[in-house]
Amino acid sequence: MAWLRDRFGESGMIGAVTFHAINEAQQIALVEPVPKFMPPVPNEKGWLAVQHYLMIVSKLNENLVQALRDRGLVYAKQNTVS
Repeated sequence: MAWLRDRFGESGMIGAVTFHAINEAQQIALVEPVPKFMPPVPNEKGWLAVQHYLMIVSKLNENLVQALRDRGLVYAKQNTVS
């Protein structure tokens, strides 16, 4: 990357690296399809532990935690924090 930057400047280096990364990602997607994520059934009994971890340990705002829960982006599952 340093050679690219020295030879083609900052924007040329960024363009080359971006092109290469996109090309690699497309090749991987053709060879290895990504399985669709299937979330587990939320475990409401474990929600208080998840909420405590996110708010007290991770110091996330209560409104953020609630918004993530309302959208189904964070939940408790069997024996773990997700």
